[in-house]
Amino acid sequence: MSSEDWDLLIAGWVTIIEEIGEGVSLILGLGVEELSLEQMAVRVPIVYITAVIVVRLGKKRFLGKNTAFDVIIGIMLGSILSRAITGNSPFFPTLAASFVLMGIHWLFAALAFRLDRFGPFIKGRPRTLVENGEILWDAMRKSYITQNDLLEAARSEAKITELDKIKTACLERSGDISVIPIDTEPEVIEVVASAGVQTIRIQLEHPVSSPREQQLAAHIAELERKVGQLTMENDALKNQGKLNGSGQTP
Repeated sequence: MSSEDWDLLIAGWVTIIEEIGEGVSLILGLGVEELSLEQMAVRVPIVYITAVIVVRLGKKRFLGKNTAFDVIIGIMLGSILSRAITGNSPFFPTLAASFVLMGIHWLFAALAFRLDRFGPFIKGRPRTLVENGEILWDAMRKSYITQNDLLEAARSEAKITELDKIKTACLERSGDISVIPIDTEPEVIEVVASAGVQTIRIQLEHPVSSPREQQLAAHIAELERKVGQLTMENDALKNQGKLNGSGQTP
């Protein structure tokens, strides 16, 4: 091919690219002051696909309820991408900014993983509120946590209603209150069916407090009463057998 043919070919490709660019600009409303309904509708799936890609690159950790470090990235990402839909900012630079933002988040998360001091700086530290059933009021005041907040966390997390039964309660970096109850010794009930013959051993892992556990304790007491009655009848039959000279229980 001659140089003139190459020039014509290049000019043709340039014309095609320019026409495609003009079409994209017209469809997406690039450079216009006010977007039409159709142009915003076309932008929505593009922004949505971009958001999915950014989330996948960000390991999705900021979508969970983690730390303020993760919440901030979610708010900023939503704000940036919304501008791409409404046309408040240039379309493609706004999409590029979302990738840059996620890259910064990924970099900070990697640094927090590798540097012990950097992690607490951007994510914070957990704070102990209760230790061995004793409320640490200084930590409560610094965290602006009330006693009712602790009781709510104890009921929802550990299923307990008394603060003195809490071994440890911490205000986590996510803002949640984690509760670890005090370990209680299991309650053991021994029911003797007959001296030296049979022993029924029942172990309760938790203190009797709920209506269900109280009902179970009542059944155990009834069982103990019946077993004791059977033991007495068994002994009576043995004694009667001895008197009759049989020496065995019928």
